[in-house]
Amino acid sequence: MTGDWPAQYRRMKRWQERVVERDPETLDSDRATIEHFDDLLAFFVNCFALRDWIDASGFKLSTDPVEGSKALRAARDIANGAKHYRLSPNKRSTANFEVFRQYKEPPFILVQFDADHGTEDFNGHDLVNKCVAEWERILTAEGLLPIN
Repeated sequence: MTGDWPAQYRRMKRWQERVVERDPETLDSDRATIEHFDDLLAFFVNCFALRDWIDASGFKLSTDPVEGSKALRAARDIANGAKHYRLSPNKRSTANFEVFRQYKEPPFILVQFDADHGTEDFNGHDLVNKCVAEWERILTAEGLLPIN
């Protein structure tokens, strides 16, 4: 059962938990790194999809949440790049993104992708948390959170 937009919101939150609970220190094998990459992509796809779920549920947001947020624009671009082999010209995306394990102290996951104005680097866990924080700010301002 897929539900309506609150179900999608909760799904996004579960993907957030999977991503941020994975300690970068444990990414010592190719399999663990690939699984973390898959979790990141699943998060960004579900994060960006929330806008469509809200629209399909009959709610009209007062502004486009993606255009007003650098974090959500990054999520959109990564999600579209992950979902589509080729995009129609009107879709925003970058197919050029990489996920790296940084061996700094503390180690972290780096999300790097080509943006309109050059290469952008984000700590992967920070970007995931910023996306969720943006959605929570937007949904609260629109009166859609908290969910009963």
